[in-house]
Amino acid sequence: MISDKNSNFLEKQLKTLGQKVRLDILKKLKNSQNDISFSKLQKDVLEGNSSTVNLSFHLNALKKCELINNTENGYYITQFGKKIFENILSIERILGEKSKLKMIRTSKYSKELFDSNKIEEFLITEGDMELFLARQIAREVEDRLANLNIEYLTAPLMREYTNAILLENGLEEVRHKLTRLGTPPYEVFKLFNSMDSRLTPERFINKLGSDVSEQFILLNLIPKNLADLYLSGEIALLYLNYWSLRPLSLYISSETILSYISKKHPVITNKIETSRDCLKLILYFFDFL
Repeated sequence: MISDKNSNFLEKQLKTLGQKVRLDILKKLKNSQNDISFSKLQKDVLEGNSSTVNLSFHLNALKKCELINNTENGYYITQFGKKIFENILSIERILGEKSKLKMIRTSKYSKELFDSNKIEEFLITEGDMELFLARQIAREVEDRLANLNIEYLTAPLMREYTNAILLENGLEEVRHKLTRLGTPPYEVFKLFNSMDSRLTPERFINKLGSDVSEQFILLNLIPKNLADLYLSGEIALLYLNYWSLRPLSLYISSETILSYISKKHPVITNKIETSRDCLKLILYFFDFL
């Protein structure tokens, strides 16, 4: 049986945690590896509400229950606070019954239950994220899904949903690595229904492949500032779809070619009398290649 002392303590804790803003404070502190300043908490938790009195009131309430503490650098969650917050999350998961409600239609044309561990693995493998951060994002995805009025998500939509959360957390570079490349269905239909007689099946496939290649290069291979200049029209990048696949052009000086030929076939070069003969020899050299 719970003693009166413990019962009173439990009632005090539940009463303290009965306000959403305080749970938000605990979540913010738990997900941070460093102390968070008062102004930072005010901006992130109160979302523009400039009332320092309200935030101070909530912080003091959490401190009295030994859930958080503070130093010169800011506020942090205590070990006791972490344990309490973990149990609150467990209760939320039980109430949500997410494992029964959320299904993922995979790219292999099958359905499977949502598993936050797979999101975590996906973030680590494809996004090169650290375990701590990947676990934090995976848990946020899971919590957000619990509030969606849907029965299942497709794998591409699940990926974009995760990417949106990454952007909210300022992880744009990770999002670039995880963005699914391809052409929107509207553009594909537009191309598919095109009356252009020059659009053969081969060109149709080549066009879609070129789009994917360009997106990959803009997101992952060239510097972000260069990609921004290209997208804004300030610079032109020719044949972007072939970048990193093959050179745009190849420069070899005529002197190098003639020097090579003279070493291999000195008799031929001795017959060169005019610039026209020189040009013919160079063209013949390329035809031979």
